[in-house]
Amino acid sequence: MREMLSALSDEEAERIARFRHAPDRWSFFSAHGLLRSYMAAMLDCAPQDLRFSGEGKAGKPLLDPEFAARQPELEFNMSHTRGFVAAAFASSPIGVDVERVCPIPEMRDLIADLMHPVALSAFDAETDAGRQTALFFRYWTLSEAFLKATGEGLTETTRDLAFNATGTPRLRAAAGGDAPEIWHFGHVSDGCEDWLRAPTPNAAIGQ
Repeated sequence: MREMLSALSDEEAERIARFRHAPDRWSFFSAHGLLRSYMAAMLDCAPQDLRFSGEGKAGKPLLDPEFAARQPELEFNMSHTRGFVAAAFASSPIGVDVERVCPIPEMRDLIADLMHPVALSAFDAETDAGRQTALFFRYWTLSEAFLKATGEGLTETTRDLAFNATGTPRLRAAAGGDAPEIWHFGHVSDGCEDWLRAPTPNAAIGQ
């Protein structure tokens, strides 16, 4: 534990200390440790030597130029929630999101306010509460990971993103001129759900 913690930056260690609950500290620690471990191997350096230069568009983390120069095409992203972590790497833009699937209050209102009308129609057509919950998190993780991949983050509206409700996830519509056909999705529904990848650009998502 101490050896792994020493691989993190002072800023990462401070952020871990700010979490009130141990499971949240472990999730943050595991995600950042996982990212550093894999990236250090790819960039031929020690995990503790890896440096980030801050955040780019919409808060997306960026490698320090010294390390980015070693693999200019390397793209990465990570996500964590209590009990789940994910890290994704590619040679083109990539994003990943993980969420714990559980019922939350007023899901329909959230979909109506935050998501594409296609999502609301699919939610209303479903009568089983469990499948409604799964649909909510399907749309949420797909939207958030896509926006992380493009670098827009959640500063842009998710209402412009339309996805299919069943089967292999596909982006049906997006704002800003993004061509849906260049994004390819994969779906895992074992408590960790939704990862997305495309040839160019590239994204990944998880739940």
